[in-house]
Amino acid sequence: MRTSEGPSTPYGVTHWMTEEGISVARVHYTADPKKDATWEQRQLEGYPGGKTGISWRKEMEIDFSVFGGKGVYPTFTRKRHVSDTPLLPYVLTGIEAGKNRQVINGWDNTGLSPACVSTYINSLGQWMIFQEFCGEDIGIEDFGDAVKMWWGQNLPPNTKFLDIGDPAGKIRDSRKKSPAMYLAEHCGIHIYDGIQTFKIRRECVEQRLNKTVSGGEPAILIDSSCTTLIMGFEGGYSYPEIGSTGMYHTEPQKNQYSHPHDALQYPATILWGPKDDSDDYEEYDESERRQGRSEIGGY
Repeated sequence: MRTSEGPSTPYGVTHWMTEEGISVARVHYTADPKKDATWEQRQLEGYPGGKTGISWRKEMEIDFSVFGGKGVYPTFTRKRHVSDTPLLPYVLTGIEAGKNRQVINGWDNTGLSPACVSTYINSLGQWMIFQEFCGEDIGIEDFGDAVKMWWGQNLPPNTKFLDIGDPAGKIRDSRKKSPAMYLAEHCGIHIYDGIQTFKIRRECVEQRLNKTVSGGEPAILIDSSCTTLIMGFEGGYSYPEIGSTGMYHTEPQKNQYSHPHDALQYPATILWGPKDDSDDYEEYDESERRQGRSEIGGY
């Protein structure tokens, strides 16, 4: 049975007994009187994300809810990057007012665990991630139908769509069709290629996490309903450790969190990634590119 800190237990120490009668003590750094606020501030300088960052929570707060491995996005914090209020009403207001009618969807459109994220850029230039779709053991046609049904039920009919996904989605199967072809033919969803290089994909999302827009608002804001995406940001999407060496792989592990994160990264590479002279986005500047492309790729 767990006991609270009290007169018989030093500050920063929590003591409890397990069901087997084993005495356990949790010793927090605050149990050391020398580790005061000044010490804490000095230590924080070496931890990305500060006290709410993954590294600090795992190492200093003894937070067992933090995932194993090394998080891909250590600067993400729920307090800053997750919205306190639903984002869909803001998206609807922007579309209906004609300020920006385009919803940008990212796709992980390979395998039997497809994922899609629906995003919107508001008038501040803030990238709003307002809906996630995560499939498990489902074909791409059925998954596409479910996603498009949600759009039809929740977004205005004058919404324009731009869909960006994994270039590997063009690899054909035994029937000489690819996931991209199935989505186009069966669902009317036409997916353009994002950049596949992981380093570029990660950096494009990371720069949004670190950037601010007008009024000091974060450049990326995520709806609280996107639980898989958020848990991935908090460490579920991570680089696995190589044995017990303290060294980590350079590519994140594939799991339930990696699919929506892959989906998020592909549009980020087109919106904020390096430009290619052969890319037909090149003829647009950043704002015109989004509007122009929506007329080409919208439906």
